[in-house]
Amino acid sequence: MSYDELEELYRLGQISLNMYDFDTTIQLWLKAVKILLEIGKKNEASILLNNIGGVYHSCGRYLEAFEHYKYALKISESIGDLEGEGGILNNIGGMFTVLGRYPEALQYYQKSLKIREEIGDKQGEGTTLNNIGAVYRAWRRYPEALEHYQKALKICEEVGDKVGKGKALNNIGELYRAWCKFREAIEYYEYALTMCKEIRDKIGEGKALNNIGEMYRAWSRYPKAIEYYRRSLEICVEIGDREGEGTTLNNIGSVYAVSGRREEAIECLKKSLKIREEIGDREGEGTTLNNLAHVCGGWDGLEYSQKALKIHEEIGDKIGEAVTLNNIATSYMFLFKVKEALKIYEKALKICEKIGDKTGEAVTLNNIGIWHWFGRQCEKALEYFQNALKIFTEIGNKVEESRTRVNIGGVYRQLGRYQEALEYYQNALKIREEIGDKRGGGTIDNNIGLIYHAWRMIQ
Repeated sequence: MSYDELEELYRLGQISLNMYDFDTTIQLWLKAVKILLEIGKKNEASILLNNIGGVYHSCGRYLEAFEHYKYALKISESIGDLEGEGGILNNIGGMFTVLGRYPEALQYYQKSLKIREEIGDKQGEGTTLNNIGAVYRAWRRYPEALEHYQKALKICEEVGDKVGKGKALNNIGELYRAWCKFREAIEYYEYALTMCKEIRDKIGEGKALNNIGEMYRAWSRYPKAIEYYRRSLEICVEIGDREGEGTTLNNIGSVYAVSGRREEAIECLKKSLKIREEIGDREGEGTTLNNLAHVCGGWDGLEYSQKALKIHEEIGDKIGEAVTLNNIATSYMFLFKVKEALKIYEKALKICEKIGDKTGEAVTLNNIGIWHWFGRQCEKALEYFQNALKIFTEIGNKVEESRTRVNIGGVYRQLGRYQEALEYYQNALKIREEIGDKRGGGTIDNNIGLIYHAWRMIQ
């Protein structure tokens, strides 16, 4: 076979990939790999196998992705291709990050980083540092995440990689948002937006706009969030970024849901789901199904959650699985199937503890606390709420810390222990004021008012 025919196989595969026809892409590229190996072009075969791994990765077929990454890695090691080896190790780390297997992800990223430092691949080094930061962020180990993001940002500035700099700024913003340091987050998002506009990086610009929208959603400033999401959506449609379009529609739908605009929420979420199904974004599909479950509620919501659970189980996404189990259990609570709900909450808790997902663990503890509160087992509810509060305080999740303090205050109010209730409500209000959430603060003010009213009634 001639080189022209090999190039044609690659070209057709790329066209299929652009059309989200992943199976055809894989079939064509595997033919090309076989030929490359037969004619002794091992370096090119390794590159293509790495790309095939990436295709499997992008459509949530992680076992097949790992097999092809390992094959590519074996070839690169055999021919001493350190640059290729560093890239493949980085990609394997990314796959384990998606799966929530953080120790393994770090192991591969650290190997990639070592190689890239040895060969002087500064751009690759910056990429891997960014990725290590993403692992620590997902693991809720925020100081370590910030350290690696800042190292990545410094390298991007040194080598003049403005695209990489924009990504690093966005990443630091996302970290601060997860850390509930909202003012710092929006500052970095604005830096990223300015940078991406300057270099005409439309993908980065769309992401920055989306992130700013997320920030305003966290502040409960929903019209402002929608404004930024809409601007992001326009860019995604303009440049044909289907993945970004699906993500942004999902976010718009989520804001409509919390704003009480149920029909518009369902419309946006169904559009997002359709796109994510078309492009094979299995993880995103599961997320949108979960959001539809929240909006629809009842038996319809339970059906969506069960579909999401099946996807997360199939792709090995343990974090997504735990989130969905929590949603299913909550649906059972609303359907008064309380015994089944507790069993499912406990299953979610076990998963979170096993994978070291501290936020997921605390959220589930909170939910189990609500289960006991619902059953008027107030002392047991307090025990779970206090355990959740301890974790949220340790990891610096201010939003969830505030919510948990409100729950504890509610239990104390129900028990008639008004002084303790008032202390928890006031601390929750202080947190809401610190992070700029006026809407959440208003709800807490109302609870404080109820405490004073109850005091007057018994005096």
